[in-house]
Amino acid sequence: MRLLHKLSLPAIMLLVLATFLLLSPSVALAQEFNDNNDMQENLEILGVKIGLGDANPMVIIARIIKIGLGFMGVILLLIILSAGFQFMTSGGDETKTAAAKKSFYSAIIGTIIILMSYSIVSLVINTVGDATGASTAI
Repeated sequence: MRLLHKLSLPAIMLLVLATFLLLSPSVALAQEFNDNNDMQENLEILGVKIGLGDANPMVIIARIIKIGLGFMGVILLLIILSAGFQFMTSGGDETKTAAAKKSFYSAIIGTIIILMSYSIVSLVINTVGDATGASTAI
C-alpha cells in the first residue's frame, strides 16, 4: 500500500494503460488468420499489390547470381584485354612483361573460378528445385 502512495497519478495511469495495451489483442489491428486462405495465395496477392512478379524466389535468386557472374566475366575479359595491351606495348621491358603475364594469369584463374562457381550454383539450384518440385532450370 505504501508503494501506491509513493507513485504519482501519471505513473499509475501509465501502468494501467500499458497493462491494457499488452493484454488487449485487438490493438494490433492485424489481419486475422483464416484457415481457408492458403499462404501461397496470400503471398501472390501481396506480390501483385506491391508490383512483384509471381516467379519462384529461388529462380529469381538464380537469375541474380547468373547476372552477377556475367558482370564478373565482362570484368575479367577487360582485364585480359588490358594485360594483352600491356604485354604488346611493353617494348621488351622485363618488368612490364612480367606484370602483364601476372595480370593475364590472374584473369585466367578468375575465369576458371567463375566458371566453377556457375557450375556449383547451377547444380545446387537445380538439385534443390528437383527436391522441392519447383521448376528452376537455369
